[in-house]
Amino acid sequence: MLPQWFVRRKGLAGGLIFAGTGVGGFICPLLVNKLLDATGHRWTLRIWAMIQTVTTGVAIFGIRPREPPTRYRSHRERPSLIPACLRFIKRPVFWTFVITTTLQALSYFPVSLYIASFTTSISSPLSATIVLSLFNSSSVIGRVTIGYLSDRYPYPWIMFASLLGSGMAAFLLRGFADTLTRVFVFVIVFGSLSGGFSSVGFAAATDSSAPNTEQAPMAFSTAVSLKGVAALVGPVVSGALLQAGRSASFSNSTYGKFGFGAVEIFVGSCAVAGSLSSLAVLATRPRIRG
Repeated sequence: MLPQWFVRRKGLAGGLIFAGTGVGGFICPLLVNKLLDATGHRWTLRIWAMIQTVTTGVAIFGIRPREPPTRYRSHRERPSLIPACLRFIKRPVFWTFVITTTLQALSYFPVSLYIASFTTSISSPLSATIVLSLFNSSSVIGRVTIGYLSDRYPYPWIMFASLLGSGMAAFLLRGFADTLTRVFVFVIVFGSLSGGFSSVGFAAATDSSAPNTEQAPMAFSTAVSLKGVAALVGPVVSGALLQAGRSASFSNSTYGKFGFGAVEIFVGSCAVAGSLSSLAVLATRPRIRG
């Protein structure tokens, strides 16, 4: 519903909204770690379920459309749940945006899942919790900054810089990380650049649906749904690569210690490929925004 409320500053508004996930990502690992020590995993899950139920349940009451929903009388036929003509599906800019978003997800989620176990191999479990919190808190700055910039510059170039920078961070910073300090540097850079990518989503969805901007929420949710598939596939592929890497030459290599070399190459390759597909978004986006 955000495009209904914001036009000129939708990127900044989206960045502030998505920054909430980074704030939660900073607090939650520390809180969960305390709960695990105090109550064990069973009661930690129960307490966490109750927290989620209360917070999200209250938040739902704050969601309001700017345009009130149409009320239908009994003699009028209700429209279908899914509009019959989703014009954005036929637009190249939508599919280039989907491809770019999918590649970004393939690179981002393996890092968010495995960075803690990688850190534990170098240092202590407490350090792994700190690294995970730092990774998520860095995305707060990235999301607000990238959202702000996407309101002032062509967002495909913001996508390009975000993904190319995060790809280079995966190849170079994490690839050669063998100390806790280097891991800290990597999570700050990668978390800011790749974590902030989601802030361009509303601008891309508006372009994808133009001139039928009322379909922007549907375009955005469709792209995010496909990103969710990539969020499942990426960690599975990375898990297979990690298992293979620990039994291959990468396990004792200077590059990608502890068998993570193949994972880091996968993450970096997906990010760089996403930066190239963002140029396709630039080529296919409408010249005049709707």
